[in-house]
Amino acid sequence: MKTQIRILAVGIAYALCAVPCHAETVKTVAIQPEESPQQGYFYRKFNPPVVSDAAGQHVAFYSSMPGGRRCIFRVDPDAPTAGSTIACEHFPTPDNSRAYRRLGDPSINASGDVAFSSQLSFGYTGVFRNGSATIALLGDPVPTPGTGTLKILTSARVTDLGNIFFLGTISGGTVDQGIFVCPAGQNCHDVPGTLATVVLAGDPVPDRVGRKLCSFSALAASNSAIVFRAITKPDCSMNSGPLEGIFRKPSVGPIETIALMGETSNPSGTTYAAFSGAPAIENGGAVAFLASAAGSVSTSAQYVCATGCPPAPADAVVERGQLAPTSPSGTGPILSFTPPGIDGAHDIAFSARVRDQLRGLSQGVYRRTAAGQIEAIALLDQPAPDPDQYWRYVYYPPAMSPGGRIAFKASIITNPAPRKRLGIFATGSPSGAFVDAPEL
Repeated sequence: MKTQIRILAVGIAYALCAVPCHAETVKTVAIQPEESPQQGYFYRKFNPPVVSDAAGQHVAFYSSMPGGRRCIFRVDPDAPTAGSTIACEHFPTPDNSRAYRRLGDPSINASGDVAFSSQLSFGYTGVFRNGSATIALLGDPVPTPGTGTLKILTSARVTDLGNIFFLGTISGGTVDQGIFVCPAGQNCHDVPGTLATVVLAGDPVPDRVGRKLCSFSALAASNSAIVFRAITKPDCSMNSGPLEGIFRKPSVGPIETIALMGETSNPSGTTYAAFSGAPAIENGGAVAFLASAAGSVSTSAQYVCATGCPPAPADAVVERGQLAPTSPSGTGPILSFTPPGIDGAHDIAFSARVRDQLRGLSQGVYRRTAAGQIEAIALLDQPAPDPDQYWRYVYYPPAMSPGGRIAFKASIITNPAPRKRLGIFATGSPSGAFVDAPEL
């Protein structure tokens, strides 16, 4: 009975749109089995995309194709057949001394620059910009105050200003992991002394006396700050007292604790129990993340840390059980989420599984506005962008640009065959940049 009352309460507490409240349409960026920017190679599988506010080619994604070719592409939803190839596995690195072996998922900024990490031949790893510049490689020296050399490089994130942040493990140093940044316009591997250390394993958490950052994951970056998940302990060399948290490091100023397991969360009477997926950050520093909470109620929610946070806990802006659209005229309670994206207006984008009153389980991609409205971007069995297409599976984490564009991976049902097709899709910003696809 308590659960039923809570679902009703949160459903009434928020404004909701059963259809989009402003003209927001969706375009197909890439879809099976159409030809990729690599002539003669056709899309087969995709990883979730990233999106920026660049003009033209502003959606980037990793795709595999028959014949064993795997590449990162950059595509314009208005001209998807004229996309660019950023890098392909087995292609040479910028200095022609190695080859890409396993490409990491990319990030993209407002200039259209794409950053990514990759495993390389001869056991190397590296971070690259646009497939034409080397940012860092295994064996590069760790900048002070760290010691040793870089080993495994992952999670390359480029900001709109052009700075590239990444996670790196360390060989031969006093600590084993850190977060590093290569300033805009620099190829830090080629110019010694330009790479900088942002935070190292073992650094103290300034606002949680007695705790240290011991390992990092799930990095995101913006013009004003980075955000990351980390395990904290009283002593990193011991196994006792691990607590995971989400932390923000401004470009100027100390690390801030956004959320920590066991500490006060919203809704009232709860504490953070666990975090899921990667947090997101916009250029003003507002952070969005997915977490579960326990206490007077057990729930999960999309959280936004903006004005007053910290020290105030992040706002639970969408909770499990809250009503969301399942069709142009129906709604149902949310059962589960994907991690969110966030834009400069503090809208968030996420996918969710929702219980539909008539059909049972449904799915959707949603925008939750800062004003509290939940708007459907794509809904299971509703029309997709092109004629005779319907959304089939949309439960993948979407990406969001600072200006409010949304990009996501989804599958559709279409006629003629092949009926089930996987693709990458994108919206314009809420200003209505795209106007030629059908609305829900």
